[in-house]
Amino acid sequence: MKKLILLSFLCLFFANKTFSQAKGNVNYQQEEASGNFYKQQRAVGNVNSRNNFKNESTNSIAIANNPETNAVTLDAKILINVKPDKLMAVFSLLQAGETASEVDKMANDRLNGFTNELQKIGVTAPNVFVDMISLVPVFEVEVEKRLFSKSYNEVPKGFELQKNIHILIDEESKLHQIMTIASNYEIYDIIKVDYIVQDVNKVQSQLQNEAVNVIQAKLEKIKKLGVNFESPYKTISEESAVTYPTERYFSHQASSASLSIDVQKKRGNVQRIRKPVIQYYNKVSENGFDLVVNPQVLAPMVQFSYQLKVRYPIDRPAPTKEVYFITPNGEMKLLPKQ
Repeated sequence: MKKLILLSFLCLFFANKTFSQAKGNVNYQQEEASGNFYKQQRAVGNVNSRNNFKNESTNSIAIANNPETNAVTLDAKILINVKPDKLMAVFSLLQAGETASEVDKMANDRLNGFTNELQKIGVTAPNVFVDMISLVPVFEVEVEKRLFSKSYNEVPKGFELQKNIHILIDEESKLHQIMTIASNYEIYDIIKVDYIVQDVNKVQSQLQNEAVNVIQAKLEKIKKLGVNFESPYKTISEESAVTYPTERYFSHQASSASLSIDVQKKRGNVQRIRKPVIQYYNKVSENGFDLVVNPQVLAPMVQFSYQLKVRYPIDRPAPTKEVYFITPNGEMKLLPKQ
């Protein structure tokens, strides 16, 4: 009696597709950091600050290596440059005098003349607010001589008054006119300028819509590679940020070549000149963004950024199991599935 020898083979096949990830980071030095979408920042006046804004390439697809949790993460990063609707400029007025009443009168005379001139260029009284800051005595030191010693005593010298003038303007060009008028009344210190975007929600909605369109376009490209995204489970995350012009002003100092030591000796002492430190506006780099709305920037802009990430689990085909047997004649045949 011949024995039938059965030989079974178990074959498991997993199709695994892998995509590479590319990154490009641009880092800026900072003195003050920001990142909250609704955080109000200050624009440049006599106060300078820098912001750290990190750009990451969003043309990337990440896939987990664990076969049980394989997923594709698509992200879209959008930048929009928005012209501010209004500006709030803050000037500081300082006045010193011998008595409190004298100081108050002199300050009010300067202030009234300044505000009257503002009305001539269209800045009305409701758009001007005067903030009383301080009225403090000023002291000086007097020397009191005695027979064998001296004493130093502080005595009142006068008073110093400070008021801040808040001015709301709708055109940036008026700021130059205001600074000229202010100098006529010995008001030289512009503390800060706030850039105001009134409808932030409208900007946010535009960013979200653009990000969704970018994600959908990337999804269609990946589907052409044969990746199946039929799973109903998806994970979505988003991040938003706003950068105001004050955070993008940087310092620069001109450099010059120096003469050699021999030349300096022949010509005598070299008088070094003062090299001023200047500031310049440097917008957020467009590197790493999938889409930039209103990319042409001439004047300082308020820059909104938005990042959307969607994680798509991949549907994997079930592993196939095939059983073969060998006939008495030595032939291998597939065992029919039950």
